[in-house]
Amino acid sequence: MKKVFVIFMIFTSFVQAQAPSQSADLESTLHTNKWVINAQLFGVGPVHRIWSQGITAGYYINPFQLIQLEIMTGNRLMIDANGSGRESATFTAVGGHLKHLIGRSLYVKGGLDFTQVNYNYAYARSNTNDDFGFIGNATELTLAFGNQWRVFANGVVGFDWLGISLPITSNVRSDFVSSSVSNQTSSRSELEDAETYYLKRQTINLVRFYAGFTW
Repeated sequence: MKKVFVIFMIFTSFVQAQAPSQSADLESTLHTNKWVINAQLFGVGPVHRIWSQGITAGYYINPFQLIQLEIMTGNRLMIDANGSGRESATFTAVGGHLKHLIGRSLYVKGGLDFTQVNYNYAYARSNTNDDFGFIGNATELTLAFGNQWRVFANGVVGFDWLGISLPITSNVRSDFVSSSVSNQTSSRSELEDAETYYLKRQTINLVRFYAGFTW
């Protein structure tokens, strides 16, 4: 928790140092529209190793900074290499972020994401009915940098090139293990590993591409 606080303070200090003391010449190159809406078409994050899509709506509080509301969803389906089981995970995330523009296209952004994960694992072996899963929530501090560009009159395209999501709090709302007595201990251990993997592990966000428009 202390590490998360230090990172957040460094990020905040950096944004404040860059804020609107920048030149009027640069300000004149930035659009004067107040609202923006983007659709994220592909990318990884904010949940570990799950591709995501979503919608972002933002409002420019000044030519260099905008506040954003972001809604993301994603899913992952994986079959074990030997065909012994199937893993599925889906998530929905809602986040509030501050994006700060540096120069003509570069930006940094930070905020909080509130994420729900629904996970299930089912064994495919014919001699067992083992399966387990959970529904859990996590609150994450997210930091990222990227580039965005104006296209045509009011169009916007951009990338969150690289970011990180750091869990602050997490909890499991419900979980289950349905298995034979001999496999209860093993299944419970695997379930706890999955809960840690999806709810408590920091996530690297990669190449989140979006397109939209301003007005």
